Amino acid sequence: MLSKKNEHFILWGAVALFYFYQYIIRILPNVIINDLVSSFQLSANQFATLGAFYLYAYSLVQIPVGLLADKLGVKKITLISIATCILSSYLFVHTTNFYLLQLSRILQGLGSACSFLCTLKIVTDMFPSNKVGLFTGFTASIGCFGAVFAGQPLADLIASCGVVKSVYFASILGWISFAVVLISLIFEEKEQSKNLDVSLIKAGLKYGFTNKMVWMFGIISIGIYTPISVLADFWATGFFTTKYGMTTEHAAYGITMLYLGMLFGNTLLPGMFAKKVRESLIVIPAIIVILMSVVLYSDTLPCMSIILPLIGFLCGIELFCFTGGMAYSDSTNSGIIIGILNTLNAIGAAIGQQLVGGLMDIKWNGQLNEIGIRVYSADDYSFALSSLNIIIIIGIFLTIRYIHNKPTK
Repeated sequence: MLSKKNEHFILWGAVALFYFYQYIIRILPNVIINDLVSSFQLSANQFATLGAFYLYAYSLVQIPVGLLADKLGVKKITLISIATCILSSYLFVHTTNFYLLQLSRILQGLGSACSFLCTLKIVTDMFPSNKVGLFTGFTASIGCFGAVFAGQPLADLIASCGVVKSVYFASILGWISFAVVLISLIFEEKEQSKNLDVSLIKAGLKYGFTNKMVWMFGIISIGIYTPISVLADFWATGFFTTKYGMTTEHAAYGITMLYLGMLFGNTLLPGMFAKKVRESLIVIPAIIVILMSVVLYSDTLPCMSIILPLIGFLCGIELFCFTGGMAYSDSTNSGIIIGILNTLNAIGAAIGQQLVGGLMDIKWNGQLNEIGIRVYSADDYSFALSSLNIIIIIGIFLTIRYIHNKPTK
């Protein structure tokens, strides 16, 4: 019989595997952007909806999922979420209707909604307090592994097997996670089940929605996560192929480099700057702005294998926003607090993705290719993606104004 400690670790690992898997599904449109634009004859703004709809759906259910996770536990919610995410990914690769394609992305967002939240709730509620920061970093790093795989390795797999088979192969990871969580639920002790307490729900919601610092950390996280969520998750392939003349596979390598850097940043930065939260949330985003400017405005990108991993590494400081917000929670409201942080983060990313698409259509000069699809220039991409730096700078000003090194409840 497994000990409670081992059961918690296995459950965390299973839900973290789902978090790994959903990143592959999240980034898939970026990797196959040329196929999607050609097959459905999409404008930049239409293509942007495939990322934005995912994130809007993901964000809008974060707080309800967090509330249910607090009151009903993570296992049942995770099972429903995994099945929804996997089945909607099958719809995505089989439909020939653009509206069904958008619907599949909405369902994928809904299905993925619990992945990070429930993994963090397991860490917050079941692990020793001195391990929360460490396993929060491990969780984020596992997600980054998924994103790394969703770069060049996924592009190579698609080139070899095709999109449909690749998505089916990837879904095996989701089904493994589903099976482990299901087994854990079957053998769950009866006394672990919880009853809904309306008064506790109201108290948790009131506390979460009225805590200014939780909201500040959530808003600031938008700026730090923006380069990854908008560039790496959605626009990198189009940007790198257009501005720097890369092949799709080489552009996917850029996605891999961004997330590989973030993988190490998530693991190392929280320990390196644990006592300098405020200072790190000011200085590091400022450095990100400088590096992003090099990527956006240079004529060539000779140091791609250095600059992109460094941007990703520095974006790992975003974890301070989650651990900072979670410092204002306890086991009765941690799901709600994480839900609020994730909601703000995902809504910001969704708005950022559509903002880039909208700005590209505004800057578009009317050029079409031979089959009537809009052609965007490198300047169109650079102009639109410049909005990312503005969002980061706003986060820096908010940090200067509101954030301190020690939480004050």
